[in-house]
Amino acid sequence: MDTIGDRIKKERERLRYSQTAFGEAGGVKKLAQINYEKGSRLPDAGYLKAIADIGADVQYIITGVPSLAGCIAAQQKREEQAIREGMTPRVGDLPKLTVGENVAHSDTAGISQREAALLDNYRARKEEDQMAIERVALKAAAPKQVGVVRTPQRKRASNKNKAK
Repeated sequence: MDTIGDRIKKERERLRYSQTAFGEAGGVKKLAQINYEKGSRLPDAGYLKAIADIGADVQYIITGVPSLAGCIAAQQKREEQAIREGMTPRVGDLPKLTVGENVAHSDTAGISQREAALLDNYRARKEEDQMAIERVALKAAAPKQVGVVRTPQRKRASNKNKAK
């Protein structure tokens, strides 16, 4: 079973901190950090805020569900890695995000109910549907083409006008 302690440890390892350094960042001693990771003790809000300040995804630690910003940041990291390795990243080509690979950002504290519903619906879809949604989102976010002018379409005469 994935516990809060397990997720604290995953976040610490993802951020590449020792138990001592992560505990210090959270304002606790190494023994407290060990107890948090073993699950024999639960962290307080001050600790969680402090580790969030160094990049831990507190939403993930508490709920087991990575934050949206964390998922996006991890996906961007994967795309950058693919580019560095000389590959062209495309939707669907990159490995799936796994829990604990996300990065929290302080500016994503809350999303609207509408955004949360969209995310929930996305997560409930099959992989092929998710890829289609991603393609549409990427297309919508693409910069507009410069120099392309669309002429307005003339309205068709209605049947009423044709009869006259």
